[in-house]
Amino acid sequence: MHSRARRRFSRGLKRKPMALIKKLRKAKKEAPPNEKPEIVKTHLRNMIIVPEMTGSIIGVYNGKDFGQVEVKPEM
Repeated sequence: MHSRARRRFSRGLKRKPMALIKKLRKAKKEAPPNEKPEIVKTHLRNMIIVPEMTGSIIGVYNGKDFGQVEVKPEM
């Protein structure tokens, strides 16, 4: 992990990134087995991908619409 990401995590996750992680957990939990979870929409374009997010689908706002991003283990 690069130094900026290490510094950000050492200072702790703030309210909005933590809320996104909670929404992703909830979507994963509510998804039926062997199915993809619901899309979670967010405006957080600079969120660092953590291992807990793998398998989730995130709708990232680009100023006009929400682009789908599927988080894979290679990320």
